[in-house]
Amino acid sequence: MRKVVCIAFIFLNSSFCLNAQRTSNIWYFGKGVGLNFNNNPPTPLTGGALTSIESCSSVADKNGNLLFYTNGVSVNNRKKELMIGGVPIGGDMSSTNGAVIIPFHGNDSLYYIFTRGAASQDEQNLAYSIVNINRDGGYGEVIQKNNIIEDKIIEKLTVVSHCNKKDFWVIVRKWNTDEYHSYLVTSTGINSTPVVSHTGLVVSGAETNAIGVLKSSTNNKKLAAVHGFQNDLVELMDFDNTTSYF
Repeated sequence: MRKVVCIAFIFLNSSFCLNAQRTSNIWYFGKGVGLNFNNNPPTPLTGGALTSIESCSSVADKNGNLLFYTNGVSVNNRKKELMIGGVPIGGDMSSTNGAVIIPFHGNDSLYYIFTRGAASQDEQNLAYSIVNINRDGGYGEVIQKNNIIEDKIIEKLTVVSHCNKKDFWVIVRKWNTDEYHSYLVTSTGINSTPVVSHTGLVVSGAETNAIGVLKSSTNNKKLAAVHGFQNDLVELMDFDNTTSYF
C-alpha cells in the first residue's frame, strides 16, 4: 500500500549497506573529507581527492579497507589518485543522488557505478560505468563508462537489495510523470526493461522541482522521496523488494 506523508522532516539511514561486511565503512564526501566507520565512534578522514557539492559514493573491501570513491564525475583509487579511465563517467557533482556503487554478483573484481546528471543539465541521464579493481596493480581501472540506460530522470537514484540477498534494484524517478522505474541487476547484468510503478505526485515544472533525495529504510521495505521545492512534501512509500512495485 502506498502512503504519501506530508511532513517537514524524516530521518533515514543515509548509507547503502552492500552486505553485512564492512564494504560501506569508509565515506568520502564534500571537499576532501570523510568518515571511518571501522572505528567506534567513527573518526574523521582528511586528504581525500574528492570535491563534491552533493554527489558521492565510496566502497571498501570486506575488511573495511578503501577501494575507490567517486563524485559522479571522476573516480579516485585508494591512493587518492585519479583512477585510470576515471574521468568523465557521466554524472554531476551537483546531483543530490548522483552516484551509487554496487558489486557484481559472482565477480569480486568488478563494480558498477550508477550515475545521473543534475537537474540543470539538458540531458538528465541514468548511466553506468564498470570498474575492474584488479587492474593497475590492484588500484583499479574504469573499463566501461557512461553507458546510458534512460534519459529524463530527476535527481533521485537509490539501490535496494533484492529479497534473494544477491541481486539489486536500481531505482529512479521519471521526470514529468508519477513513475518510479526499477532496474534489476543480477549476475547476468542489467535488465534494460524497468519495472514501472505509478505512485505519488507528478514531478514537473521548474527544474528546481527535480531536486531532492530518494532513500530506502534499512529493512528495504520503505522508501522516502523529497521533491525539492514542489509542494514542500516528503513521500513515504511501501516497497516490495521481490517485485520492486511500490
